[in-house]
Formats: sequence, C-alpha cells, structure tokens
Amino acid sequence: MIPKITTFLMFNGEAEEAINFYTSIFKDSEILTMVKYGEEGPGEPGTVQHSIFKINGQIFMGIDQT
Repeated sequence: MIPKITTFLMFNGEAEEAINFYTSIFKDSEILTMVKYGEEGPGEPGTVQHSIFKINGQIFMGIDQT
C-alpha cells in the first residue's frame, strides 16, 4: 500500500478566509472540519486551530500559526 501525503498549509490569521476562497473557486471542494480557538487560547480567539478541507477532490489541512 502506498502512503498518502496530505498538504498542510499555515496562515497568519487569515486561514478561514483563504480556505473559504479556495473551496469556493474549485469544483468538488468543501470544508470538512474547522475548529477555532476560543478565549482560552493559546491562539487568537476565532483563528483556525485546525481545518480539513477538500479542493478538487484532494484533501488539505490548514491552521493559523500561533
């Protein structure tokens, strides 16, 4: 069995906007999960702690760096 590689993207506080943009312009794209930081941190509240999304059938992961 050949292992799969998942592309991992880091953003500077704009992960949600970027992920929404990418999934809106490519076919067969959707956000599968998106978890955001709360008031307790450690990241800025409302920024993306972890997201999994699909673009044109390919799985990606994304975060906002803290």
